[in-house]
Amino acid sequence: MTRHRLFRTFIPTHQRIVASLVESLAGLVDHTVREAFSGAHLTAVWCERLGLASWPPFVSERDGPAAPVHAGLSCKERAARDLPSSDPLRATVGLAALNALLPVPQDLETGVKAQDLIASAGRGKSVAVIGHFPFVARLRDTCQNVWVLELRPRPGDLPASEAERVLPLADVVAVTGTTLANGTLGGLLEVCSPGALKILLGPSTPLTPVLFDFGLNVLAGVRVWDPLRVREGILSGRPYRKLKGLEPVLMRRR
Repeated sequence: MTRHRLFRTFIPTHQRIVASLVESLAGLVDHTVREAFSGAHLTAVWCERLGLASWPPFVSERDGPAAPVHAGLSCKERAARDLPSSDPLRATVGLAALNALLPVPQDLETGVKAQDLIASAGRGKSVAVIGHFPFVARLRDTCQNVWVLELRPRPGDLPASEAERVLPLADVVAVTGTTLANGTLGGLLEVCSPGALKILLGPSTPLTPVLFDFGLNVLAGVRVWDPLRVREGILSGRPYRKLKGLEPVLMRRR
């Protein structure tokens, strides 16, 4: 999976983000990994809580990799070992382990979907979306400009190489949480306009204020309230939007 020159240029920024996330676990109680499992679209690590992460898009083109449990590794050890990896598959598992260990914030907003926030904030403005989400078509009805950037663009998308040109023009930037695993989040944030509303979204998104230190304004992730139902859905190969047993939540920078 090749990266555009922009992302290679800002690899140190991305490494700082990952290092800060791993360091934030230092004071937390560690737990044994109870189970790690995968489906076609997501992987999960189950410690005391269930942490999720979406596979990079190219995984769905294959049979879907397994997320093996490594004997003797705790949840914290797995996050620290795998999240910094340059292998997106391994980093995705590390991201799920991180999400399993992070405490649930007290100031989460429920009942507000990221797509509604993006549509409202982007009305009449320019919006850039990193990752092809189903709600993109809806944005085109109310936003002045809508740019979708993808490492593997579909018809109507822009290639990732256009990020350096497009992102400084956007009033709202919505970034898929999978950029934490494929190593591109740092480069994307570096070229956004300082005044843009920057949202990290999807089940991979860590709900931690650490990410606000790097310019993000909103974290739109998930809270799992029925891990057994989520487990069943993942193992059945369902995509995130068809999973039961969880809910979308928002965390805003104060």
